[in-house]
Amino acid sequence: MTTLKYKVPLHFNGGKELVTEIKIFKTPADLMNTIDSEIEHIKTLLEQYMARLEEQKKKIEQIKKLSESLSKLLGRKTDLGSVQEVNIMGLSFIVNPSPKQEVDAIEEVIKNLNDKLIVLQKIKKALESLGLSADAELNLAVTIINDIPTKIMMKIS
Repeated sequence: MTTLKYKVPLHFNGGKELVTEIKIFKTPADLMNTIDSEIEHIKTLLEQYMARLEEQKKKIEQIKKLSESLSKLLGRKTDLGSVQEVNIMGLSFIVNPSPKQEVDAIEEVIKNLNDKLIVLQKIKKALESLGLSADAELNLAVTIINDIPTKIMMKIS
């Protein structure tokens, strides 16, 4: 497989880096294997982030209980840490993030991974519906943006 890559810098696209590349696959099976690998990778990441999310939610509950207990003891509301957030060219930089901010970040990653998984599964179904012979040598040039095929160019000689 041949690959040409181009990365869009962070200050474009609202702080998200886009990786754009063209990959050449000799057969439809090669392309399907790549899609299958990416689907499995995303599923593994989702499992890891879901476990991390549950840990963070437990941490939030513990901190909430501690804060309530301290507030009762001291007779005033307690501050268990100051959070500072700075936005630099679309990149959010957070010092001492609260557990809620961490949960929000993890939930955003999970949502994006789920969206990506759905798109890849739809692309896989679309490719299967074409009925291309898996081992046919077609030299497929595939435009891929952030690991999602967006265009397939097939030259029939």
